[in-house]
Amino acid sequence: MASTATILSASRVGEYPPTSPRKIVEAQVVGDATQGAAGTPIPASVFGLKFIESCSPLVKSDNSTVIVASPTYDGTGLLTGTTPANLAAGTYFCVIEGY
Repeated sequence: MASTATILSASRVGEYPPTSPRKIVEAQVVGDATQGAAGTPIPASVFGLKFIESCSPLVKSDNSTVIVASPTYDGTGLLTGTTPANLAAGTYFCVIEGY
């Protein structure tokens, strides 16, 4: 099972006009402990995007963990900086900008 994301209602278009393709997405990401590493980034499509420009750190739902996250070099996915390198199973909150 791959990581999934629920897009939250606070998500919005990142700039004016409202028809802009750029979005600021607030999401709850459910990590499955297999994606997030260099070989298996979380695809931008999980967040309803084609390209990720930036990402906040991921915060676990019980506030026990903060994980650094970054777009892949080509912007098509999201990498997490964890040890081990995969996103540990759990629910995380993050804010992602892209289009």
